[in-house]
Amino acid sequence: MCMTAAHKYIIKLVANHIGLDQSAVEEFILDSERHMQLFSSFLDKDGVRSLKFYYQESVMPSIDDCGRTIPGVAKGTVMMRVLVTSGTGDKLRGSCVYFLRTNTDINITSKNMESEIFFGYLDMNQSSGILSAFESVLASVYLPAMKAYSRWGELEESPQGRKTKKHFIDNFDNFLMYLRSAQANSGEGVRLAKNTSEKVNLKEIKTVSDCIPISSNPDIVADMEDLASTWCKQIEQILAESDQMRKEADDTGPLAELEHWRQLMARFNALLEQIKSHECRIVINILNVARSKVLRKWRDLDKRITDNANEAKDNVKFLYTLEKYCEPLYHCDPISMIDCLPGLINAIRMIHSISRYYNTSERMTSLFIKVTNQMVTACKTYINGDGMTRLWEQPRQPLIEKLQHCVSLYKNYQAIFQRTKEKIEATPGEKPFEFSEMYIFGKFETFCRRLDKIISLLNYIESFSSLSDCKIEGMDAFASRFGQIYGSIKKKPYDILDQRKTDFDGDFEDFLRQMRDLEVNIQNFMDVCFQKTPSAFQALQLLNRFEKLNIPRLNVQHKYKAILLQFEQELEDIKKLYTKHKDDPPIVRNVPPISGKIMWVRQLAEKIQEPMMIFAEQTTCMKTDDARRIIKKYNRIAKLLLEYEILYHLAWKDSVDVATRCLLLTDFRNIPG
Repeated sequence: MCMTAAHKYIIKLVANHIGLDQSAVEEFILDSERHMQLFSSFLDKDGVRSLKFYYQESVMPSIDDCGRTIPGVAKGTVMMRVLVTSGTGDKLRGSCVYFLRTNTDINITSKNMESEIFFGYLDMNQSSGILSAFESVLASVYLPAMKAYSRWGELEESPQGRKTKKHFIDNFDNFLMYLRSAQANSGEGVRLAKNTSEKVNLKEIKTVSDCIPISSNPDIVADMEDLASTWCKQIEQILAESDQMRKEADDTGPLAELEHWRQLMARFNALLEQIKSHECRIVINILNVARSKVLRKWRDLDKRITDNANEAKDNVKFLYTLEKYCEPLYHCDPISMIDCLPGLINAIRMIHSISRYYNTSERMTSLFIKVTNQMVTACKTYINGDGMTRLWEQPRQPLIEKLQHCVSLYKNYQAIFQRTKEKIEATPGEKPFEFSEMYIFGKFETFCRRLDKIISLLNYIESFSSLSDCKIEGMDAFASRFGQIYGSIKKKPYDILDQRKTDFDGDFEDFLRQMRDLEVNIQNFMDVCFQKTPSAFQALQLLNRFEKLNIPRLNVQHKYKAILLQFEQELEDIKKLYTKHKDDPPIVRNVPPISGKIMWVRQLAEKIQEPMMIFAEQTTCMKTDDARRIIKKYNRIAKLLLEYEILYHLAWKDSVDVATRCLLLTDFRNIPG
């Protein structure tokens, strides 16, 4: 078989990843005709779908088998070689470059290779097993790539499509968790010590009757007692480890509980299989016939192992029912989690009612605590956007909504728990929920108190951030001071969402104190500004600018009431001015008398109309007794001014009619005689 461009391209990729020359890889492939057949089959139409190149220690074939010799390397020498395999028959012990194709309807050429095949790299030298190596590639390469991928086509165009995409990625993540679990369980097997006595071959002993003559040999019995004693020590060690208090992280979730019992089940089942093995049964039969004292301890440990295995199996069976209800806690946002809470708590209620081993108060409380832990962890992930953005970098209003969603999750969680507890108490014969609610909800409650403080802090920041855009003269100093306060809280080195960091509580109180001082200073500045305003209208314009800042506790409504009283005095002044000058008002030069009087009275009307239009928009301010009194006074004066204008306007209109008739009279002096 000849090498094509496609062959050489794949060889080049393999050489780059395992650190060999391309020619060396090619020589190793040509060592075996089977290598080339498998290689070519992968490239041919209707060929194999996968191809693996192992680089690991292997026996060097003879010159008759491979057609070449390597200087200094004899036949049968173990050396690092490249093996071409389909993955069956050859165990991976070193590194592997694998190639996959999904479409076998065409031949693979150098032109279509990049679109038809993909490849990856596994290194057993850096992993504890093939499952660990495979999981590492999927978790570090494929999962991030899928999360970052944006061209999902129709799946991005509808809510159902986006839900399908999310479900696919969540299932992929669950598969990675399963691989980690499988890898952990594969390492849980404990091997009982082998028989090293040369006085007896246990494999040759088939039945109990064969054990009778052997049990009469004290040397053999002594060896068997030593072996059984070693087994007892191994089993005692396993039991002691399983009974030890588990050291768990503060954020351990409920699926970790399932994983713990699944590992225990795998460990005890593996041990029971060895206890039931032919070799172990023969040793125990020999000791039984010899009436050895070791048997008493052995039977006790055998019973304990069986009980522990049954307990682990039963616990796994019931905890598996929680898995589908717990998955939303790992993959959904707090709002979506609320829908799964009734089912989750009812499943826990079922475990508490009918499980044989798991229904103790300690274990059920621990399970609820793990559920709480995962909710808090999920809330933190939701707030930080999967760790992609810091709290201070997010838009404030959407961030506040996120925090409120988390608080809502806590309230619903506690409410559903209490409703379930009440249902149980109303059901005769059902085991009550006698759990420590302080332990179950304490962490989440503390976290929500932290969120409430953050919401308060963000509301302050949202309100005072308008200072930077304020154009009121003198406000720039307050904007600068707010920037210093805000910058100080942003620079704190701890995680603000970590409810265990009590430093935040002191910093939050200090923040509130500084903000209250800033509010007082702004209030005093506003009071000084109003003392300089000569009219109610100008005061209202200035107050409107302060009101747009949306800064709480500026007593804006109180200012409206004060300006309203100032406006009442201006109404009195306008009335006095009208009374004094109504017969001979000051008018602009070169303006006819009637027009001048109308202009004068309109100016007076505008002085009271403009403020009143602003006051009319303040419904709270206008409901007071003072406001009703001032409105009546305003109406009387406005009516008086309007009547004055109408009176002179009608008089002017009548004078125009008289003048028009006079102008229409014929002038006889100009008629020719």
